[in-house]
Amino acid sequence: MAFPVVLPMGDHELADPVVHWKVAYKDAVPPEILILASLRSPPRQTANQSQGVTATSLAMTMDAQVALRLYEALGDRIRDMGWQQHITGGRLI
Repeated sequence: MAFPVVLPMGDHELADPVVHWKVAYKDAVPPEILILASLRSPPRQTANQSQGVTATSLAMTMDAQVALRLYEALGDRIRDMGWQQHITGGRLI
């Protein structure tokens, strides 16, 4: 079950790292992209749940223009860091 989150104005940083992500297309006008990030979360201490690492999912929706700017910014950072480019799905990333 998803819980809507409204962040107060200001800059925010997630305390837990993203361990997996995926992208989906949302059929909307204008077209939108849904980025779903899985975050490592500390184990919960409850009687009904075994201890262990759990995950929290965070979904972010953005329109096509924002998604394209994000894609370009990530590409710029990847090149700036000198990370090796790989071929994936027939495309250079």
